[in-house]
Amino acid sequence: MAHKQKVKKLEELERKGLPIPKKKKFSKTNKFIIRIKHKLGIYGICFWAPFFLSVPIGSIIAAKFYGKQHKTFPLIILGMAINSLIMTGVAYLLF
Repeated sequence: MAHKQKVKKLEELERKGLPIPKKKKFSKTNKFIIRIKHKLGIYGICFWAPFFLSVPIGSIIAAKFYGKQHKTFPLIILGMAINSLIMTGVAYLLF
């Protein structure tokens, strides 16, 4: 049923001479982020996205998925603090 509607919509766009929208690409990074979201939930995004990506990008991703929940911002702060402690400890022990 949905396939028939999509074909009908594309045919209508062709008749009107409008460009056919391209299908969005699902990159490896997007797949990784969605996999974390599904497996680990809000805690995985808030703790690990700022660590593996950058702090601004990880915060934007967490806000996009869980921005309406009140515990998102404190979890991001807590996650960054834990990650910084771990990285400082590893750097102190290795170097």
